Amino acid sequence: MDYVLTTSGLSKQYRKKKALSGASLHIEKGAIYGLIGPNGAGKTSLFRIICGLQRPTEGSYAIFGVDNSQKDITKSYRRMGALIERATIYPDMTAEENLRQQAMILGLSSYDSIPEILTLVGLEDQISRPAEGKNKTEKSAEGLNQREKTDGAESQDGKAAGMKKQKEQSADKQKPEAHDRLLTWKFSLGMKQRLGIAMALLGNPDFLILDEPTNGLDPQGIIELRELILKLNREQGITFLIASHNLDELARVATHFGFLKKGELLQEISAKSLNESFRKCVRVKVSDITALTRVLDKENMSYEVLPGGEANIYQEVSLSKLVFSLAEENCELLSSEKRDESLEDYFLNLIGEKE
Repeated sequence: MDYVLTTSGLSKQYRKKKALSGASLHIEKGAIYGLIGPNGAGKTSLFRIICGLQRPTEGSYAIFGVDNSQKDITKSYRRMGALIERATIYPDMTAEENLRQQAMILGLSSYDSIPEILTLVGLEDQISRPAEGKNKTEKSAEGLNQREKTDGAESQDGKAAGMKKQKEQSADKQKPEAHDRLLTWKFSLGMKQRLGIAMALLGNPDFLILDEPTNGLDPQGIIELRELILKLNREQGITFLIASHNLDELARVATHFGFLKKGELLQEISAKSLNESFRKCVRVKVSDITALTRVLDKENMSYEVLPGGEANIYQEVSLSKLVFSLAEENCELLSSEKRDESLEDYFLNLIGEKE
């Protein structure tokens, strides 16, 4: 198996707090790995360690087969891009200038990819085009000069001067500013998030780490980000490690999952195996939830009581028999539907079992 990232017994201790406890991850090449865990589970500490920003207290990791103790690990870092927590953005610069600054820090020799990256993340309106505006202005000015010569020969000098001034003012209105893009302090949270992803894409990384990438994005922005991740994964073969609290959205893109709690990796599982393990259930709504529990307990059925007079029944149910049994308890079945367990349900059940 070809792995982009493996960790072995990775631990991190901050004084009295243990952020990671023997975590061993395995991320295959070409995977979209969703790392799931509550706040304080150790996700950010893990990201900082594998990006070389912190040292592990115990354990080791390898990126593209290179162990973190080897000198060549720096070459592996160059094949990575990361957006951890939030991007470091200079507020008094435009998006383009921020990307140029980041490219200089990374030691990139060319800025040619910046317009393409900005377009890719939905910030194409932040690409400045001063050269185009300058050419138009020069052409307008040349045309005006030629007209002024003709007008000067046919009319009085005062009239020609007035027309010249009027036409110059008209040309000035058409001239775009050479520095007409927004400074990033004016960006919305969603725009800053897009810019952070753009910065992570500099240098054409083979492995991209995203920490809560949907933060600040509106529904349309979330859809566009999903399509971007899938496009980069399928067309460019980029491997992703994504941490997100948006489990419904993560379930739409991830090919593998890791579940983290209190620094401990509880489970790794492929999306295919996870979907096969999801429990099927019948969700019912009744007029008296207490009566329903009595009926289900008599039949030794597995169930989960939900708010609003609802419950999930995790077994095959004969609705006609259930309606009859509820009627004997003076209870009415209001609705029923078959449902599959969600990623959120699975995660909550998993961490509940580990309590």
